[in-house]
Parts: sequence; structure tokens; C-alpha cells
Amino acid sequence: MDPAHIAGMAREKLQTRADPDTVEDVRSYAEEKGISEAEAVRRLLRAGIEAEAHVMGVGGRSVAKVNETARMVGGAMIGAALAYLFMTAVI
Repeated sequence: MDPAHIAGMAREKLQTRADPDTVEDVRSYAEEKGISEAEAVRRLLRAGIEAEAHVMGVGGRSVAKVNETARMVGGAMIGAALAYLFMTAVI
């Protein structure tokens, strides 16, 4: 979403705890961007949600499932090719 659009939206309070490394990453990001820590958390959270939606949005199946299927099909194809080569070389 456009940050200008987000600025006009009503906000609800969301609390969480984070490990010291994550807190430092948020603070560094906020400093680099010249924004508050709260705005940094909002942006990073939104980016994470959008990235997750993208990864999970491949035809309703996760990228991991698509990759697993591709490996299985690829493995079967290689196996069939090797069996064919072996049979044609032996016969």
C-alpha cells in the first residue's frame, strides 16, 4: 500500500516482544529511512505479510509444494531416461 494512503487509515494497537537482534534491526532500519521505530515496524510487518502472500499465492499452492512436485517429476523423468538408456544399451 501507498504510505500516504496508510497514514490516513485508522490504526489498532498491536503489541509484541522481540529478541534484541530484531529490535536492533528495526532501529537501524528506522534510522536509515529517517522514520520512527513504530513506522519502521509497520513497514517491515507489511512487507513481510506481502512477501508471505506472494510465496503462498502460486495457484493456491505454496512455492515449496510446487518445488517438491517439480523435483518429483524431474526425478521420475531422469529415472525413466536412465532406464531407457540402460535398456537400449543392454539390448
